[in-house]
Parts: sequence; structure tokens; C-alpha cells
Amino acid sequence: MKRLRLAVFSILLVLLMAGSSFAAQRACPQTTSDWQECERSVETQLIKEFPRLFERDGPKLVLRYANSREELFADGELEKDHESSYRGYVLIGYYSSIGYSVLRRWFYESSTVDLVNMRTGNHTDIAGVPALSPSGTRLAVGWFEELVGRGSFAVYRINADDVTREFYEEMEGREVMDLRWFGDTSLSFVDSNFEPPIKKSKVLKGRLGANKTLVWKVE
Repeated sequence: MKRLRLAVFSILLVLLMAGSSFAAQRACPQTTSDWQECERSVETQLIKEFPRLFERDGPKLVLRYANSREELFADGELEKDHESSYRGYVLIGYYSSIGYSVLRRWFYESSTVDLVNMRTGNHTDIAGVPALSPSGTRLAVGWFEELVGRGSFAVYRINADDVTREFYEEMEGREVMDLRWFGDTSLSFVDSNFEPPIKKSKVLKGRLGANKTLVWKVE
């Protein structure tokens, strides 16, 4: 009976954590034509679920942090009649289990993604949409910019105060796709090469090195 209660509790805990991060994990793949509208719908959902943290008033997006500070992001041109000065902001995720939100920042012809600490207000530019590990201690990001034909593949460690990059690889003529965590130190991905067009399934693993720091290696 005791084991049954423990099993039920474990299942409920997993479901609660999954639900708390649902909006951040919702897929809006950039391979589809409506991915930007998908991300805007994620923002609408998050504002409804967490009105004390997030607010949208037309072009103005507000994030409220645990230290009682607010940050305002306004869509529009920094210089009047200069399209190249355009800036836009969309809240595309919130990991309530670890206290971080995910913010897309738009420029004239490109965008990047920030991981925002909702306790301190600190921003970390992670370039692309993250994939969170099961325990929420790490996230992986595969990013590619078609205009320049380059991107990156990175793993970050998350704690309450800051974000530390543990692995980073620049990509040229290649894109990392379909990131899937297995535990907190192993993830599978698809390495997509453009010329010639070849896709390979690979695994990135982190192992303790000689100085007891995690060393990441593609296998």
C-alpha cells in the first residue's frame, strides 16, 4: 500500500511539473508557415495563466519580476520611418518550475531568444528556442539563421541565479534539429547537412572529466 501511494505521488508530481512547463514546451516549428502566429498564441495563453507576471497592452509587453521590478518592452521603430530600427517582442514560454521565461526579440530581418530570470530580471541570449531537460537543470538549443547560413548548438546549466553555458558548437551549412533529452546529461538530435543533403541521428553526452566538471561530446 505504501509503495502504491508513493507511485501515485510520483506520477502526480511528474504531471504537475509537465503542466507547469507546457506552454514553454509547445511546439511552434519554424518549418511551418504559421509559426509566428503560433508563438503569439502562446503569449496570449501565458498572459491568461499568469496575469501577475505578464501583461500585454497593444504594442507594450510587461514582465514583472520577484524583486518587484517591472520591465517594459515596446514593439515599434526606434527611429521614426526607419524600418531597419524595428524591434518586437513575443513571450514564447514560461518554465514555472525553474522560474524562467522565454522571450523572442525581433529585429528588422531576424530574431533572437532570451532566457529571462523571473526572480532577478537577468537576460541570457540563447539564440533559439530551448529544450528543457527532465529535471529542469539544463536546456539545449539548436539555432540556425537562413540568411547567413550559420547557426549553433549549445547546452546551458540552469540555477536560481544564473545560466552557464557548458557546451557550444558553431554550425555552418548544417542545422541541429529534433533535440530530445534522455535524463539530464544525454540528448539525441538530428544533424542536418545541406550540401550534400544528409541527415544523421546523433547523441550528445556529458561525462565527468578529470577536474569533476562535465565534458560534453557528440557520439
